[in-house]
Amino acid sequence: IFVLFLWGSHRVICRLVRNMGSLQREMQHHALHDELTGALNRRGFFEKTSQISPDYVDYTLVQLDLDHFKKVNDVYGHQVGDNVLMHATQRIQRAIRSQDILGRIGGEEFCIYLPNSDLKAGIMVATRVKWELESSALVLDDGRKLPVTASLGVASHSEYPEYTLDQIQSLADMRMYTAKERGRNQVCWQDDDAIQA
Repeated sequence: IFVLFLWGSHRVICRLVRNMGSLQREMQHHALHDELTGALNRRGFFEKTSQISPDYVDYTLVQLDLDHFKKVNDVYGHQVGDNVLMHATQRIQRAIRSQDILGRIGGEEFCIYLPNSDLKAGIMVATRVKWELESSALVLDDGRKLPVTASLGVASHSEYPEYTLDQIQSLADMRMYTAKERGRNQVCWQDDDAIQA
């Protein structure tokens, strides 16, 4: 009886340890991922990219913000706003490579990390993301189509090799705001007033 008791106790303890491990992995996943879109959240994105960026000589960041998102929430409600975010995430993921890292780092703001990519490659990816979004409107329950566009800024480590990941992200962010100032739904990759895609 004592041996059976020990054997049963051992099985229960092993099961508890396995369950605790699964729970810990699940909690870690929730801590690093956006619950709505499934993309990495801000913490998860910067944690993952800061770990891998030293391994790559060249990397590029694409910062993007969905155009007129506040208006979508105001006119159609937050449920449609959530649908726009999920739709945009799916379209962005279709436009990037499997090794690229997507994060939702703010309300309607996303960042894409492109390893082994220079500025030219980053511009191509950003342009592909822009096209993927603008060519696929979100279809509402009543059949109406809601256009989804974004303003995108691109910055590459190859431009400023002395910059940190945070500085490259800040540069991409500034260029994204330049794209917004120039009329939205476009890609900006320079700091001057040249007309861009």
